[in-house]
Amino acid sequence: MWLAHASWQPQPMPLTRREGIFNNSLTTLGETATSSLAWCAAFAAHLGNWWWRSKPLPEGKLRSAGKTMEPFEPSRPQDEVIQRPVMETLRQRIASWQQHATIIGGRYQSGKSVATEEALRGVRGVVRFTIRSADWADRMCKQLGVDDEGLFKEVMRRVPEKLKDFPNNLTKFPILLLEVPRTTTEGINLISSTAKDVATDKIGSAIHVIVSASSAAVALAFDAGGTERQEDIWVADLTEEEAKEFLALHGHEKNWKDFVDACGLRIGDLVKACENLKKGMSLDNTKQEYQRLATVEVVGFMELQVHPKVTGREGFQQHSHPPSGACRANSQQELSCCVFSPYQEALLFCFHIA
Repeated sequence: MWLAHASWQPQPMPLTRREGIFNNSLTTLGETATSSLAWCAAFAAHLGNWWWRSKPLPEGKLRSAGKTMEPFEPSRPQDEVIQRPVMETLRQRIASWQQHATIIGGRYQSGKSVATEEALRGVRGVVRFTIRSADWADRMCKQLGVDDEGLFKEVMRRVPEKLKDFPNNLTKFPILLLEVPRTTTEGINLISSTAKDVATDKIGSAIHVIVSASSAAVALAFDAGGTERQEDIWVADLTEEEAKEFLALHGHEKNWKDFVDACGLRIGDLVKACENLKKGMSLDNTKQEYQRLATVEVVGFMELQVHPKVTGREGFQQHSHPPSGACRANSQQELSCCVFSPYQEALLFCFHIA
């Protein structure tokens, strides 16, 4: 009634303005719906994650978690192992670990596996797996009796709670020890991404990934996201004192120098020389055999490629500068990463890459 007598009368709104308001309303409605859906999805994910973590694991999966609580047992008895400084370095790394993968590198037969195992002796919460193929993750889950990688991570995430029952354990985090044999050149990408993923997770869920690479080339190819996201520990050859102590364990305390002169200071070579001597092979024959194998190794290295990085001739040259038409490493350590003895260094020079 009042509008009928008022001087102001409502005017029809222009079509373009009506369309704009309508479109703006739809946009606002869409944004609101999208935001609501995103919130609902996030809440559902959080609720699902809470449910997954709180629900009891099947009995078989609990046994998989329980196996990791057994003290780690190295392959060699303790009285057959000499203590080396690198073992203490590894123990300190394990005890103080918070994030990022640990890469154990060194020359072939330098004793990386023994050093790593000895550092882990008696430690609870360790899962060990040897990588032999590109589908190693699926094989690892099958070996541990879990269905997939997600369930494996969940089992491992429950390990810290169980470790609270062992306050004297060297670490409060679960450890995934991945051993990479010398013949393995596939699956390195997956190893790197897995280490980057689980070893940099939030505190309380992270897994300490330790990669023990039999070949120095594999260690060089490993990349968990740059040097700031991985800790590289180098296992060097024995010192003469360590070689003397080791050979004394094998009954050669008097002629230990003869072994070193013939075989060098790689502990694996010294072990083999002791075994050969028991079979009747002289040290001179062992030395000749090592030189033959060294030649094969150098030739094989020329063609070696470990994805995602090339670590053969091209990779070696990337770390070198060319003097007088040949390539030479910038440091002796770079050279020793790729070649295995002074004899092989001479061979590499003959191949024009040293």
